Amino acid sequence: MLARIDKDIYLKIGRPQNVCVVCGAEIVEAGKHLSAIAADTAAEEDATIREDYCAECWEKRQDKNYIGFWLARREKPVPRKIQNRKERNAALLALFDYLQQNGQPEHAAHLHFLAHLLMKYKIFAWVRTEPVPDQPGRERVVFRNTVTDDHLTVESVQVTDEEAAAIQKDVDEHLSRWQPDTETAAPADEVESEKES
Repeated sequence: MLARIDKDIYLKIGRPQNVCVVCGAEIVEAGKHLSAIAADTAAEEDATIREDYCAECWEKRQDKNYIGFWLARREKPVPRKIQNRKERNAALLALFDYLQQNGQPEHAAHLHFLAHLLMKYKIFAWVRTEPVPDQPGRERVVFRNTVTDDHLTVESVQVTDEEAAAIQKDVDEHLSRWQPDTETAAPADEVESEKES
């Protein structure tokens, strides 16, 4: 338990470390670990007073030279599947291609959203907006894929803020499950690098 200590000490405790202070073992994956405030450094001006321990080193610790200790709970880091813009762009393009080939009318809003997102990331370029033949009041947007130079068309769809948020959530979920494919991802990154230089 933490003893009653000076308020200034709390400000110097600092963030938890990812490794044990004694053996250097990774402790962030454990989900929880013991942390202590060292008594011998508490009085020093710039001392790091927080010490984080793996379970084994805490058990082996012989001295009680600390002001207090507690069980620090840590969220295990979520492995990041998408590492860079290249992989993000490949994932978005793969989702767009899948939905376009699927051809379901309910995917029109997703395709419109994704096309504009890919335009933001310089994978698509806007070419023109045109009326849909034989459907008064409806429009479609023609884009050019800057990697393949192909033209593609999506229906122009007006979405509410709530619908846009739901689509963004779907896209984020897709990105979180994406397994990068370097062959698919490479051209997207090359195009983005050329645009930025």
